[in-house]
This record gives sequence, C-alpha cells and structure tokens, in this order.
Amino acid sequence: MTEKENSANTVDSATASLDILTGPARGTVSWLSGNAFEVSLNDADMIRIAEAGSEPLQDGIVARLSRCSDGYEIEARAQNPLWINGERVESRQLQQRDLIEFGDTGPLSRYRIHRQGDRLHLEMRLSSWDIRPE
Repeated sequence: MTEKENSANTVDSATASLDILTGPARGTVSWLSGNAFEVSLNDADMIRIAEAGSEPLQDGIVARLSRCSDGYEIEARAQNPLWINGERVESRQLQQRDLIEFGDTGPLSRYRIHRQGDRLHLEMRLSSWDIRPE
C-alpha cells in the first residue's frame, strides 16, 4: 500500500461517535467530526443529529454537542432533561463510554472516542485491504 493510500485510510486522531442503543434508530451510529451538533427528537423519539446551522431541524432541539479538546461537551437545551450515566445534568464534558439519555424516556446512546490506532481503526483499514475487484 502506498503512503498516499495509507493516509487516505487514516481517521482523525480523535473521531467521536454516538451509538444509538434504544428507540427507533437503535443499532445506528452517528459519527461526530465537526465543531458543533444539534440533537433533536420527534414525537416517536427518533433521534436526529445534524451539524449546527447546517439545516433547520423540524423537531425540537434537546441538546447541543460542542467540540472541546479531543472530545465533546454536551448541553441540555430548552429545559429538556439530559441524563449522563443516570445523573441529570445541564452540561458536561463527555467521557469515553458515557451513557446518554435524551429526555425522561428518550433514546439511550453510548459516547465513544476513536483515536488513531484503536482496534476499530485497524479493523477498518484491514478490511479495506481484503476488497478485491471482481
């Protein structure tokens, strides 16, 4: 593999994700790589995460994620309850594997930081080498 191909397969040193664990979006992952995101929920508790200011969200914004150092800080919006690891908070810098609940009955998400060299990144790079043209 050339150096150019290798660098194309390298992910930023601290990419974050929210793994959606419950609700209608269960089993999906939202990758976070921008500076700020807004989190909204519709009446059916379908979670939507969009880069702040990129598009108007039809549903109420319940939280905002903002980049800080190599991770994200989360902040509750408009009196919406936000729970981190079972504790109600207004804002908090997220830590690896924090469990986030949006609202009193909202979906649960797991926060993860993926750094260059993590097993996930190695698996992603290795699996791309296994692809062969037909």
